[in-house]
Amino acid sequence: MTTIDKNDVVTLSVSKVYKGTQTTLVQVDQAPNTSETMLGSGTFEVGKSYLVAANEGTIMICGYSGESDIPGLLDLFEQAF
Repeated sequence: MTTIDKNDVVTLSVSKVYKGTQTTLVQVDQAPNTSETMLGSGTFEVGKSYLVAANEGTIMICGYSGESDIPGLLDLFEQAF
């Protein structure tokens, strides 16, 4: 993850696209503080790596996206795609 701006827009450097349009950068909104979060710390943090699932431009959380070193998450992505 490269940056978070003052409006909580996160810029991610993309190293692999499992499905969809190939790109090198994406921008997403930081998920609001809710009971459902990404695996790991729950929010994007500068310098960390993530596996992110999205549907129609919305990040899928609660078990679908999270820090890339979460046990089992990479296996989930590899099996799904």
